[in-house]
Amino acid sequence: MSGVSRRSWARNEAAIETVEHWNRRNMDRGFVTIPKLVDKELIKKIEDSI
Repeated sequence: MSGVSRRSWARNEAAIETVEHWNRRNMDRGFVTIPKLVDKELIKKIEDSI
């Protein structure tokens, strides 16, 4: 799972889905962290306000 995890942190949608699926089915074996994607418009607003 480490390769898939790395790809999920690179924002690969298929990898994120795979990690989410793995986490649901393997709760007793461990947990792979998943990036929380932010709204690009929100980031742009924050950048513009600085």
